[in-house]
Amino acid sequence: MLAPKEFEQLINQREGERLEFKREMPASSDLAKLVTAFYNTNGGAVVFGVEDSTQRLMGVSNPQGIEEGIVNILRSRCSLDVMPAIEFVAYRDMEFVVALCPQGTRKPYLISGETRPYIRVGSGNRVAQGEEIRRLYIEGSEGGFESLPCQGVDVADLSEQLITDYVRQREKTSGRPLGLSWEEEVACVRFKGTDVVSYIDRRDLRGPLYRLVDDAEQFIYRHMKVGRRIEGFEGVEYREYPQATVREAIVNAVVHRDYSRQG
Repeated sequence: MLAPKEFEQLINQREGERLEFKREMPASSDLAKLVTAFYNTNGGAVVFGVEDSTQRLMGVSNPQGIEEGIVNILRSRCSLDVMPAIEFVAYRDMEFVVALCPQGTRKPYLISGETRPYIRVGSGNRVAQGEEIRRLYIEGSEGGFESLPCQGVDVADLSEQLITDYVRQREKTSGRPLGLSWEEEVACVRFKGTDVVSYIDRRDLRGPLYRLVDDAEQFIYRHMKVGRRIEGFEGVEYREYPQATVREAIVNAVVHRDYSRQG
């Protein structure tokens, strides 16, 4: 249930990748494009009763009619495995309808009669192109039944002891207990000047991704100049490059890499 405080936070945002305002029910084709785009991207919310150009609160006169229209359009125009959660919100003596769309697990989601999926880009929807379509099919095929959420279950139903016993048992027979990815490798090299042929130091790192990030960070710090400045009455050491910037660059290169690509 969407609490009034959560709704207030929602309507105080600008339209974007995960938020769309609608004054009233749009054309069926527009709603189908919007919802499938949310499902194909990162999910999102559609708030009915807000002027999209000015964000002026208008409310809706028939919330149940809006709900019925949403359901009928999506059932007839889209093939969704899970329907959006539709909620009614009373705010400032007005009625609003919010359709909460999850990120889909069986991408790509298509509109009936169309062959290319829509995706959400910023505050707009557009047809996905070649590489984007490929990515949607990969994301939709990586899961299967085992990756779907189990309805009515939460973390309290899990047994920490059973999970610990299972991991220990797996560690005896598997070098990669998570079973998700082979150990990856990162080559850290400090070159001699700008010539990439000669180098001063090199270290080839192997192991789980989180450890690679830490080890690569330490390699860089080992070759980084350290200065000292006075702040108040104390001397403070500082590195040649900001620590947060260095770590973000490593994380982007290692953790956020597309591991569906080989080489």
